[in-house]
Amino acid sequence: MTGDLLARCATVAFAGTSLLLTGLAWVVQVVVYPAFALVGPGPGWRGYHEAHGRRMALAVTVPWALEGLAAAVLLVDRPAGSPLALVLAGDACAAVTVAVTLAAALPAHARLARGWDPAVLQGLLRPTPSGWPPGPERPAAGWRSSYGRRR
Repeated sequence: MTGDLLARCATVAFAGTSLLLTGLAWVVQVVVYPAFALVGPGPGWRGYHEAHGRRMALAVTVPWALEGLAAAVLLVDRPAGSPLALVLAGDACAAVTVAVTLAAALPAHARLARGWDPAVLQGLLRPTPSGWPPGPERPAAGWRSSYGRRR
């Protein structure tokens, strides 16, 4: 594969996986975490949460790996005309999402795996540093909740 073709493929792979992972984050914040509260305490919680963890690992592992590989390729082989600053910014955003997941979400899920804890769930529903994606208690403009009731 020629260098330019590799760089173009890496660009498409990086953009595609970044968009996929962004969509997944929205679904988790707007649908999955609020649904945790519907399961709540009780005999089904641990099995539900364990199944969630297994499925989420399947959903993020390949996109994260592909995104990381594409990010590395783009550091050494950018498409013609692509500024290094843009590549560094994209790579930094990808790295921050992985770091936040490892430093905050995984420990919270480890606590939830031991048993239902509404305070831990509320921590997962807190806004990210940017305030996005919106969850039920931080709705997008014009929406009262993530379940589609308009103001």
